Amino acid sequence: MLLSAPGARLGTGELVAMTLQIIIAVDGPAASGKTTLARKLSERLGFELIETGRYYRTVGFALRAAGWNLDDTDSLGRFISDLSLPTLEAIPASEVAGEDVARFGSRAAGYAATRDHVTAWVRARLARCQDAGRGVVVEGRDAGTVACPHAWPKFYVIADVRVRAERRAAQLGVIVPSPAYDTLLADLMARDDADSTRVNSPLRKATDAIEIDTGSLGVDAALDRMLDHIADRTRRPPRGACVT
Repeated sequence: MLLSAPGARLGTGELVAMTLQIIIAVDGPAASGKTTLARKLSERLGFELIETGRYYRTVGFALRAAGWNLDDTDSLGRFISDLSLPTLEAIPASEVAGEDVARFGSRAAGYAATRDHVTAWVRARLARCQDAGRGVVVEGRDAGTVACPHAWPKFYVIADVRVRAERRAAQLGVIVPSPAYDTLLADLMARDDADSTRVNSPLRKATDAIEIDTGSLGVDAALDRMLDHIADRTRRPPRGACVT
């Protein structure tokens, strides 16, 4: 196959042909833009998209619906082990989109039992995609550090917490500034702290991840930068990377 000259931006067709069966990890804090970018990457490349956060939210949804006490850690593992992956994937996205469900899922994610099961589900789905010869974009908070540490390339998407709070306010129709905005900002700061300090799979940038600051870049510019990195690294994959 004739490829573009080194340094030239590849066309989508060339890039897709070069990246078959690659696993791309996209991590970052809440409201950083990682989900939007992961979705656009998967659409551009024709890759499967695995949103790990959705698994945690669906677990949180199931626990809340069952009236579960999250302090009952002794039987939490048994409850989660009884949840099947098809059952979780069948829950409509609209059911797990609320902030209350997100908070419940974030709390549940702090327990090893939850993270162990979600990691197993993500890896099972990854295996199916790889067996089918499909590339995958995995998005979350520990995609590149825990769920698939051999993913390549890895991106860590960031933005200032106030920028992220303003984005979340725009999504929810909240006026800035306002008491409601102050609550959103405080919630994001608290979630950042909880995610980065938890014992099990804390939020952190992988040592080999490429940082993408969406506070200084628009979505399209950030996407172009990620695609350029993918094209460049696909030409020279690192040792041990997940690419066949």
